[in-house]
Amino acid sequence: MITTGSLQQPKMQPTVVTSKPRKPGLATGTLDETESFIRIFFNDRAEPPAGSSYGEMPPDGWDAYQRFLLEGATGEESDPLAFDEPVDVSQIIDNTLVPEIIDFDQEAIRQQARDYETSS
Repeated sequence: MITTGSLQQPKMQPTVVTSKPRKPGLATGTLDETESFIRIFFNDRAEPPAGSSYGEMPPDGWDAYQRFLLEGATGEESDPLAFDEPVDVSQIIDNTLVPEIIDFDQEAIRQQARDYETSS
């Protein structure tokens, strides 16, 4: 059981389900079988990935995601994937502005939230 506040929920094993499987093994699976898929989407907001600073987009994560998409591609005209080979994610991901973007007074924001009064 997982306890969330005062609620208890049964612990469930995640599965990945698609309406039209493209390749055997991609539609559903055990936690072990879908671990790489889950790792692609796992986002720990408290701690950035190793080698990244808070707020940065890790290029290796985007590269893993595009490769995951390519593995499931059909190559058919109706396939919504707009590319058929990996792209250079370093040409897309730019983390140079992140330090400037997150340079703000966090305590001032927290105080503003504490002082906020609802209208209800």
